[in-house]
Amino acid sequence: MRRASLALAAALSGCGFSTTPTPPDQGPAAGVKVVHAMPDAPPVVVRIGRDTLAVGLSFIGLAYDEQYTRVQVGEQPIVLSTTTAPVGTVVAGSQNFIRNGLYTIVATGRVAGNPSTGLVIVRDDELPLGPGQGGFRVLHAATGAAPELDTYVAVRGQVYAATPSIPATRFLGAGSVLLAAGQYAFCAVPAGVRPANDEGNCVVRGSLLVAQNTLTTAVVRDPRPPETVFGIIPVVSP
Repeated sequence: MRRASLALAAALSGCGFSTTPTPPDQGPAAGVKVVHAMPDAPPVVVRIGRDTLAVGLSFIGLAYDEQYTRVQVGEQPIVLSTTTAPVGTVVAGSQNFIRNGLYTIVATGRVAGNPSTGLVIVRDDELPLGPGQGGFRVLHAATGAAPELDTYVAVRGQVYAATPSIPATRFLGAGSVLLAAGQYAFCAVPAGVRPANDEGNCVVRGSLLVAQNTLTTAVVRDPRPPETVFGIIPVVSP
């Protein structure tokens, strides 16, 4: 099985879809970013509560990569739907958004065969960053990868430690580590496996620039058909 090697110095820029402007201040609000990680799903319309946040968001797309968009606080429905045949909801859920909370919403799973789509919703503002620190988070959204991933992180040019920096990240789960600002390399492997010397057994691997007071999330995704390489959707949360 082929693996991906990627750099996470910055977030992907969205293309091929449109987002709505950040709504004006209408009282208490939370902030969200939305990731499309469903490899066989069509482009989707993203709605949260009464607001349409994105139209035509495709696989590997990230809506609001450079900033969060506002959503109303409280329990809000989240619906990703398609306007192409067959028209309907691709995935749906809900979230109780907290005032001033920052969230990344990842839609993952597969539509064909036995549908198994779902939403993974994580908070981006709860990691206790200290002076000079940044965070690195792995979110496992790859249906075809191992059920659990161990992620090894090391300063660029140094060898990985004997134990993973982020152990046993389950499918639909996330794990994180605090790091001093700087440049790093990372390798995610099936849980219980050590990275090979040539890193050929990494499900995904790459370089990472950690900035202070910033959380960088690597969303591990399925291959884009007809590719066979797992990949990463980076999400940077200042």
